[in-house]
Amino acid sequence: MLNLSSLSEDKNKSARQVLDLERETLQLRRELQDTRNKKEEADQKLLHLSNMLRRHETSDPSEDGKTSVDSLSTITTSSSVAAPPRVILSGPVTDL
Repeated sequence: MLNLSSLSEDKNKSARQVLDLERETLQLRRELQDTRNKKEEADQKLLHLSNMLRRHETSDPSEDGKTSVDSLSTITTSSSVAAPPRVILSGPVTDL
């Protein structure tokens, strides 16, 4: 037969594990959001630079400049269009 104190210890251990997992989940959510924000900033900078380069190339055409503008445009378009939908997770998360 199981001891009552043994059950209590198991419950406490399980509760502690749940709290630790919730804490880790919260930290990972924050890191994911920071990473998404940094990616968004980088995409915006890339788009801005691409637009500047296009303006510069149209005002001063060069022989191999068109290739670089086209390849940059492809990179910018693919990173802007292929962004995955953002998912916001919610649940019981304790304060750290």
